[in-house]
Amino acid sequence: MELWELFVKAWKRLNRVSEVQLSTLGFTLPELYALKVLEKRGGCKMIELAKELLVTQPAVTALIDSLEERGLVERTRSNEDRRVVFVRITEKGSQVLKEIVEKRKEFMRRMTQALSQDELAQLVNILTKLSAQAEKLLK
Repeated sequence: MELWELFVKAWKRLNRVSEVQLSTLGFTLPELYALKVLEKRGGCKMIELAKELLVTQPAVTALIDSLEERGLVERTRSNEDRRVVFVRITEKGSQVLKEIVEKRKEFMRRMTQALSQDELAQLVNILTKLSAQAEKLLK
């Protein structure tokens, strides 16, 4: 099997396992990523969030609708330009994110238990390099 096929196969399986694990917590991967971005940034414009998540504006609106209904984020309109919408994570959202991250850490420990510490360090190094190279190619 060629390297690219192996990479894609592994990615799809890991992604699927991750989706299943998150769904047991009542979340999707895009929802988790959105909460992480908002926690890190302290909030941002909806359009910035869409760009960060690599999704369309309608997709990020649906995503934020779902999170807002659960009280995890809140939106406010700009006073200067009513078309601009800011979104930020709520205190409840931060707490829920913290709980999810802890459960995900345990999940990742189980996922990587077949790897030695050296293999794990090599994997982190390789993935970091691949990610950086992909970013360069996008520019």
